[in-house]
Amino acid sequence: MAPPYTLPSLSGKTALVTGGASGIGLATTLLLSGAGCTVYIASRTPPSPLPENCIHHPLDLSTTPSAAASAASFLATHPDVTLDILIANAGIALDATTALSEEGWERHFQVNHLGHFAFVLALLPAVRREGIGRVVVISSDAHKFAPPLALESLRTAPPPGMGSAMRRYGGSKMASLLFASELARRGESEGLGVVAAVHPGTALGTGLGGGGEGLGVPKVVVGAVRRLGGFVGFSVKDAAMTGVWAATSQEVVEKGWARRKYLVPRVGWTGGWRGVDAVEPAGEGGSAEVAGKLWEWSEDAMRESGVWPKQGAAEVVAEEAAGEGDCV
Repeated sequence: MAPPYTLPSLSGKTALVTGGASGIGLATTLLLSGAGCTVYIASRTPPSPLPENCIHHPLDLSTTPSAAASAASFLATHPDVTLDILIANAGIALDATTALSEEGWERHFQVNHLGHFAFVLALLPAVRREGIGRVVVISSDAHKFAPPLALESLRTAPPPGMGSAMRRYGGSKMASLLFASELARRGESEGLGVVAAVHPGTALGTGLGGGGEGLGVPKVVVGAVRRLGGFVGFSVKDAAMTGVWAATSQEVVEKGWARRKYLVPRVGWTGGWRGVDAVEPAGEGGSAEVAGKLWEWSEDAMRESGVWPKQGAAEVVAEEAAGEGDCV
């Protein structure tokens, strides 16, 4: 049987993948680099060994200043690099920690949304325009577990337990979905080609989410679920395919799925990846009003943390990065 999708040659193309050192991110990196793409792996630590055609770039999404500083450093260190593909993949899941982040936000929301908001917006000057550059944000069907977006709950220490962690993770992935939607609306004036939110599928072999013991789940149950996932869930490579398809396929444009679409994997009867569908997101995921509200909250968070001044947003960060580059 022919593979459902074969990557085109990406020779001469450049990509950046956050969290590209492990799990779905590493599988994404290997697929892109294997097609000839130069890939910057933005993560805390590089994979070992570093794959061919890959360059590591340090990234810490746990605070907005560190995320924005990473983007500024990239712009200053690589002033001649133009990104054809930017994939916001990194994240945490089912974190048992109930303490708020250093900036006073729920931790999943801080890392999965705010960190990427700061990093991606500051890095946009490096993404190719002319309708070519693509930004892919990895969301999840876990957004279906998200409670209604409420600023107060995101700034309040959550209760412990698996149910709470699932709702918090789902909320952060709802935020990722809404971020992609609003970025797509705003991105049209900036000449971006594709801006998509993607569900990778269920893959239990990524290590994301840890063991679950800190959430009250017995170790024997965790082991059984992960073993079952090896039979009924996606492989890590399959879980990377929808994001890679959105980042490289011409079909996503031909089908009219280039903007404000939620892309999910099509599953074959044997359980493997067989293509991509565009579906309506659940709950508030399709609300332009909520997406706009989240964007405003996120901008306020950037100003509160000192990442942005009172006005100027991503352009200011880019100008500062360019200034740093001139001094080196």
